[in-house]
Amino acid sequence: MFLTEYLPFSSPWIYILMWFIVVIISIAIEINTFQIVSIWFAASGLVSMILAAFSCKLEVQVITFIVLSAILFTASRPFVKKINQGKSE
Repeated sequence: MFLTEYLPFSSPWIYILMWFIVVIISIAIEINTFQIVSIWFAASGLVSMILAAFSCKLEVQVITFIVLSAILFTASRPFVKKINQGKSE
């Protein structure tokens, strides 16, 4: 059973709006924390929003969001550790 079978939305605009909200919230959290904690979600949300614009299934969008967030987090972790070590007080 797929998730979209239970959702009443048939228009891709709903999903585009949903991912846009995820991107905005992630950017707002990033701006307010002054640390690199949610930038990966903003980038992944942007990619998922583009997939929604091309009418990809919601499952593809969510899996892309999760996998890309994990990849970006793991790839940037050494860089973030290096930045945070210089800020210790």
